[in-house]
Amino acid sequence: YDGNGDGGTAVWKAKGKHLIVGRSIITGYPDDDPVDVTLSHDGDFVVIGNPRHDESSEKQNAGMVRVYRYKYKDDDDEDEDGWEELGQELVGEDAQSMIGSITSISKSGTTLAFSRRKSYTADSDSEMMVMMVVEIYKLVSNRWLKKKSGEFSGSITDMAITDDGEFVAVGEEGATAENQVH
Repeated sequence: YDGNGDGGTAVWKAKGKHLIVGRSIITGYPDDDPVDVTLSHDGDFVVIGNPRHDESSEKQNAGMVRVYRYKYKDDDDEDEDGWEELGQELVGEDAQSMIGSITSISKSGTTLAFSRRKSYTADSDSEMMVMMVVEIYKLVSNRWLKKKSGEFSGSITDMAITDDGEFVAVGEEGATAENQVH
């Protein structure tokens, strides 16, 4: 938190029996917006999802995902440690997409998965329906490129991804025993 009403994310490190703030990221989110945070296994990559991000007045709750990598002093002759954003900020294409409510990142930080909502109608006489979609992106030349996606009828509660992005485990609320993990 920067004191100006902008939210942030802090990565804490265990030291003995205590947690110490090791590396903070100020992201510019308003205090009251929910944020999903995923940390890679080694702590060097952080995914921050903000499903309530408004891209514009026409794209309210489009959502947004950002990925950061921790740069150490020794990397590329940097003068100091700090976080750098990887690739571009990913923003939902439509209002109410709410991308980033659930996120996951691979160990290497080059494969990213996140959830989004998809609204649709079966025909012109039907009510609006909502399904959840998991999208998988790969980092190529510092750009996130969409590789795959899958649709789910229930609410996604959690996910994990392998380093190569070939396997994604998705927890789905309200699913039967046969399709809780995809």
